[in-house]
Amino acid sequence: MSIASRVLMYQLRDVSRSRWVIAYGLLFFGLTELLFRTAGGGDRVLLSLLNVVLLLVPLVSVLFGTLYLYSAREFIELLLAQPFERSAVFGGLFGGLVVPLSIAFIAGVGAPFAIHGGGSASGLGASGNAGAR
Repeated sequence: MSIASRVLMYQLRDVSRSRWVIAYGLLFFGLTELLFRTAGGGDRVLLSLLNVVLLLVPLVSVLFGTLYLYSAREFIELLLAQPFERSAVFGGLFGGLVVPLSIAFIAGVGAPFAIHGGGSASGLGASGNAGAR
């Protein structure tokens, strides 16, 4: 087992236990469910959700990554003091932060779309005009 995969597995176990990742997924689940109940169809939900995602995903990713890496500073210093390649250590750290946040986002947004039958792209024509007839 390579160093990057060991660090990745440790990070996945550690980050997956975090309440913030669960809250992140539940936030997107609640928001998508609310949009389905108020906005109506799947196309409107997708457009409304796009605005929220463009704001929240980078903000939460930077905030969570900074807080987590700051709290695990001693562990990271210990890993960097070992005779491992730095790219393997940082790759494992990056993957361990990205994978749980991505899974929480996909599950939080995907579950309401699976429940409500998903968004349809019927209003968007192949020529680029949005259903104008």
